[in-house]
Amino acid sequence: MEDEGQLRDPPKAVNDHDDTDDPSTRPGAVVGSYLVALGLLCHAAWDVYHYRANRVVTRSLAEFCLVLDTALAVAIIVLTATA
Repeated sequence: MEDEGQLRDPPKAVNDHDDTDDPSTRPGAVVGSYLVALGLLCHAAWDVYHYRANRVVTRSLAEFCLVLDTALAVAIIVLTATA
């Protein structure tokens, strides 16, 4: 039986964990992040093709998508490299 005067450790919250459970430290998560960034950069290259060919989509949409894909890819690479 537990003594009521003793202090107990408070229960851990659902999101409390040590660094070994951190998904960013797993090699698969890092490789996956770089693959997503590579896919976005490939899609940005596809957008450059459509922008120059002026077919399939309007130039403004290709330009917007190019900027968005490139910005997201760079952000993913930077965040993965610094994590």
